[in-house]
Amino acid sequence: MECLYCPDFNQNNSIIKLPEDELKHLKVLRLKEGEDIFVSNGKGLITHSRVEFNNREPLIVPIEYLPNYGELTHSITIAICQIQYREKLEFLIEKAVELGVTEIIIIHCDYSQKFNIQQERLKNKAIAALKQSHRSVLPSIKLEKSLSSFILNYNKALIPILLDEKGKNPLEEMIKQDSILFVGCEGGFSAKELEAIGKIEHLHRWNLGTRRLRAETAAIKGISILSAMIEK
Repeated sequence: MECLYCPDFNQNNSIIKLPEDELKHLKVLRLKEGEDIFVSNGKGLITHSRVEFNNREPLIVPIEYLPNYGELTHSITIAICQIQYREKLEFLIEKAVELGVTEIIIIHCDYSQKFNIQQERLKNKAIAALKQSHRSVLPSIKLEKSLSSFILNYNKALIPILLDEKGKNPLEEMIKQDSILFVGCEGGFSAKELEAIGKIEHLHRWNLGTRRLRAETAAIKGISILSAMIEK
């Protein structure tokens, strides 16, 4: 079943009015009268709906509302250093959304490569992944100027996990709580940044194996392990 994105509906709507770009997408799908479709508001609600037509104009009529559809029972936040290439960052955004991440923090770290991050473009990538994976929550995407300032202000209720070659096999433990995954860029974290992360209380350190992984690959593997633990 196809899924569309409409941030402006709730359970009181008898008809869902799609944004212009999603209405165009619906027409491209060429759905027939009576066919079913999902619509997500990105705020924790999906509706299983039916397509009807009024003078050839499609109408979205909700059949059933599905709160928290497609969501994990615990949240995953990923805090990743700004990686070198825009397309790799966009790829990571898409896969993180598909795997159930609820918040994405992009941090300019000591070894980060500089380029202009277009947040609206990243949001559009996240929306496309939300529709692909039939999620009811659109993850937030935030930018941070430094790791030190982020560590001072992040939610300390999250279980902190650092991807670290000196860490232990993540399969030796089980984490089924709201968590945050720290991932370095291609050059890793600087010594100063590692020292700051090392001071975080109850820090878990995960070694993802003997193969050297690119930053986006390591992030995806770490997220996959966490989501598998939560879903077990």
